[in-house]
Amino acid sequence: MASSRKINWTSKMDNRLIDWAEHSPPLSVAKQAKALGLGVATVSGRRKVLGIKSDRTQARAANEAKKVDAATRRATIVDSLTDHLGTTMKARTVTQHMTLIRVEGTEMQTTLDFIPLRDQVDQSRIMSTDAGTLERLHRMDADTGVQDATSMLGGIAALLSGAAAEMPEDGPEGK
Repeated sequence: MASSRKINWTSKMDNRLIDWAEHSPPLSVAKQAKALGLGVATVSGRRKVLGIKSDRTQARAANEAKKVDAATRRATIVDSLTDHLGTTMKARTVTQHMTLIRVEGTEMQTTLDFIPLRDQVDQSRIMSTDAGTLERLHRMDADTGVQDATSMLGGIAALLSGAAAEMPEDGPEGK
């Protein structure tokens, strides 16, 4: 619900908005609103009245840099997971396997010429987790949003077709 409070804009407030817009980098509208003790929509509306346009160039550049940084971090994680998956798979082919065994309530390290079932299950769980994480990371980097939008539009089209099929021939009210 919109506030019915009338804002008495002063020339001092207008000058602050203009100064903030011309500042390099410009102060965000949210920070301007906070400094004036007003809502973002109120300040945005006044900026529009004053003819102040927002320069989104720096915000776009910062967002793009964050995306690139996140993609770089994901690539590092993918490399690490791929190495870990390879190491775990290689561990299944060794002729000597080091494991812990319990003897009279005490764990002892020992070397066996086979991989105990418990260790095989642990390795399989690790490999499954790594592979699932790799698959999700690859999907993140491959997704441009088009697939989701296409899926959503297809769903809307199906709903409209279903509604149209249920509608009587002579219109919704029989007219």
